[in-house]
Amino acid sequence: MERYDNRIRLVVYKDDEEYVCRKEALSALEKFTEKNTAHIFRGRLQLHKDTDDIHVEVKGAILGTVRLSDFKKRLTTLKTSGTFE
Repeated sequence: MERYDNRIRLVVYKDDEEYVCRKEALSALEKFTEKNTAHIFRGRLQLHKDTDDIHVEVKGAILGTVRLSDFKKRLTTLKTSGTFE
């Protein structure tokens, strides 16, 4: 994850090259982590949440998993590193 203007850019790399990305508002990602929402996004890049993990789906296949707590920490870091409207 990285900052992109007033949004967050989620990037998936494959073989050290950018494979797919999605730009989303910080508030939407925070709501996803806090609410009883099981998934976010449609299209090539999707995130699916269970109790402790977020599974990253690209083009219909799960490519990786991120701990929910780590995802939240990264959002907090990005949020405090500058101003979001």
